[in-house]
Amino acid sequence: MYVETKWEKIFVSDTQPNISLSKCVTEASKLFFMEYVDTVTFSLPLMNPNDSRSPNTLIQLTLRAIGEENRWYVLVKNLNMPNYVLKNTTRRYNYILQISNEREFVAHIKKLEKLVNYNPKVKFLVFSPTIFKTPQDIATSIIKHLWQKNVVNVKVLLANEENSTKFTIYSWYPYKENSCGSKCQNILPINHCWFGIFQNNGTLFEEELPKQINSCTIRAKYVDWPPFVMNGKYGFQLLNYFKSQGVEVNLLNMIAAALNLNVSYGVSKYWEYAYENGTIFGDLNLLLNNSLDILMGAYSVSLHRFTYFDSS
Repeated sequence: MYVETKWEKIFVSDTQPNISLSKCVTEASKLFFMEYVDTVTFSLPLMNPNDSRSPNTLIQLTLRAIGEENRWYVLVKNLNMPNYVLKNTTRRYNYILQISNEREFVAHIKKLEKLVNYNPKVKFLVFSPTIFKTPQDIATSIIKHLWQKNVVNVKVLLANEENSTKFTIYSWYPYKENSCGSKCQNILPINHCWFGIFQNNGTLFEEELPKQINSCTIRAKYVDWPPFVMNGKYGFQLLNYFKSQGVEVNLLNMIAAALNLNVSYGVSKYWEYAYENGTIFGDLNLLLNNSLDILMGAYSVSLHRFTYFDSS
């Protein structure tokens, strides 16, 4: 049976779409979150997150299917609970988000951002059991909203309007058509899934990062601290500039040359710190606000830096 509203058509009372969707989410997760023994955050929908009276609800079916894989630690979050601001010590979780509609999705992201360990740089898999009249428009809206929140690596799984057990996977390619990711475009359906079986047997998620990245710019700052950084060069680096400038700068220059990137360097006078109360100063604050891409110069991995930043 279908319940039709002004904006969407919702499938109810039949368990087959739920079974198909749970299997598709699981198989997509296996390809998208390829790492074993990693942690995946399954964020419950804001609407009826505790709907678990029946073993055939979508939440129960999906969690059971994901759990049976024994590939990841699954952290289940109910963002409606008052303790959703509790701190954890890692930001490396990938996310699976179940939503009912676009408005709920926007509210979902707002709550997710309040988590201290929220990390927009990981992978997001968004899915919905709702049958939308224009699913590609919904997928486009979701991906654009996440892009505005600095989330790039995202896939959206939505129901087919004509077949409630068939689901389409949408993705986007930020570096096509000589773009440097400055515009959210090229949002396309990349595959279809039915009871965990994909229509195309090739690579489900094509490479979003091409081998040549259109001379895009990486913004870097460094503390001059040999042997990691020394004799640093200001401004843009030439791709063939291999004068020894320390281990970290040389490595970044080699990566830039291989990927056809430009690097713009600036200097930092001090190492900056992150504190337990969330206070962040100087260049670390620029990094947090995406005004910088990389900080270099023998930065150590402290507990509070690790809470907010990725290290390599």
